[in-house]
Parts: sequence; C-alpha cells; structure tokens
Amino acid sequence: MSCQHVFTGYLIGNGMDPRPKVRRRVLEAIRKVLSNPPANPSGLHPAGDGTAAVCFHTVQAQFNQSKKKKANEGGERDAKAVHALQLLKTVASAVPWPKSSIRELVELLLKLSSEAYDDIIRLAALEVFQVIFAQATEEMNTQRLREVLEVITSRRAS
Repeated sequence: MSCQHVFTGYLIGNGMDPRPKVRRRVLEAIRKVLSNPPANPSGLHPAGDGTAAVCFHTVQAQFNQSKKKKANEGGERDAKAVHALQLLKTVASAVPWPKSSIRELVELLLKLSSEAYDDIIRLAALEVFQVIFAQATEEMNTQRLREVLEVITSRRAS
C-alpha cells in the first residue's frame, strides 16, 4: 500500500511539473511502470485503478478550481489544466480505465470538449477520447463500449 502512495505522490507531484523535460520523463516513467505489471493472475498493474482514480480526481479538481480563480491568472491555470489532461491521457493509455468510473470520465471529457473551453483544452480532452476508443478495439468489451456511446448520445439529446 505504501508503494502505491509513493507512486501516486510522484505522479501528482511531478506529472504536472511546469518544466517540459521533467514532465515528459515522468509521464514516460509512469507509462512504462503501468504498462509492465508484476506477475499476477489478472495481468493488470495493481496500481492501475488507484492511479486512474487519482488522475481523474486531479483533472476534476483542476477544472473545478479554475472556475474559482480570477481571469488574470488564466495562462498559468490553463497550463496546469492541459498538464492534468496529459497526465490523464498517459494513464488511460497505459491501463484499461476502471469500469466503475468510465461513465464519469466520459461525462467530464464531454464537458471539457464543449465550446465553453479554449481549443487547447478541447483538443486535449478529445485526445483522451481517442485513447479510450483505441483501447475499445483492443481490450474493452462491447458492454463498456456501449456504455461510453450511451453517455455520449444521452448528452447530445439533452
């Protein structure tokens, strides 16, 4: 359990670092660690679900916080938001997204891809969608894919 806390602390602390080289290397390390799970019967990394949850809550908190900040801090806030989405994309590409929170992830990404946000944030949210659908062709069963599409169609109807 303590290893997971260290890993997620490292993830949050350095995965959104403002320095591009540091952030890139941290994201590569996270992808490598999560893509190569230890020998276990499930074949999935034990930290995968927890890391996905932490990333999701980080992105959610970043965008909830961005509503509260003043407009004069926009540049720094937008950079942190994009870095949070890059972190989410890295984790989503390394592990299958947990079934319990796929609906919340899709709803958040749909919200971020709306016209209320700038082009960079919308593009980053759509890149996360691309990763999710790429997994759908490889690992996701038809039930999960139907759930994702159901969320999308229900949001369009309302």
